[in-house]
Amino acid sequence: MKKLIILLMCIFLCGCSIINTDNIEFLNTIQSLTTPELICNYMKNNFEYGPPQINANIDYYSIYIYPPDPCLFWKTEIGYCLDFAYFGIFTANYHGYETYLFKIFFKNTFDIHYLAVYKENGYYNYSSNQDYYSINTLNFYKIVEDYFNHPIIHCDIVYNYKLDYVEIYDYNTNLIEKIYASW
Repeated sequence: MKKLIILLMCIFLCGCSIINTDNIEFLNTIQSLTTPELICNYMKNNFEYGPPQINANIDYYSIYIYPPDPCLFWKTEIGYCLDFAYFGIFTANYHGYETYLFKIFFKNTFDIHYLAVYKENGYYNYSSNQDYYSINTLNFYKIVEDYFNHPIIHCDIVYNYKLDYVEIYDYNTNLIEKIYASW
């Protein structure tokens, strides 16, 4: 019952009409995505990375101040890393997973990146945009280390990004930890 109330509140707050057939499709989609890996596969097949459809006049740096909305993201199928991460943690949390949002700050740039982190069977795994990484670690530091050292992502080589620090938020957006660069 609690899950249904949360979903109905999300639908109401995101502008979906209660009578609209999109609501049923959104609910069915959320209910069918029962694991973080399924969630990421769904995002990979259905969403694209790009400016979120919240305002035609949005500029790149204002993406850090808009509230993420899983229903709107689902409807428009386009968004930035915050949209992907929030859809992931929203959906996984609905299915009872413990979830976290990592907000990554880089040195010498205003760019920020978000990761969704999922606790599965006592271990942490994560997703970056629609890509799922099953690393089965016991601590948050290893997620940050894996993200920066992953052979596909190459933050330091491709983008010349250097980690400054990471803020870690629980599902209720409480800041629970900060990890500073140590390498």
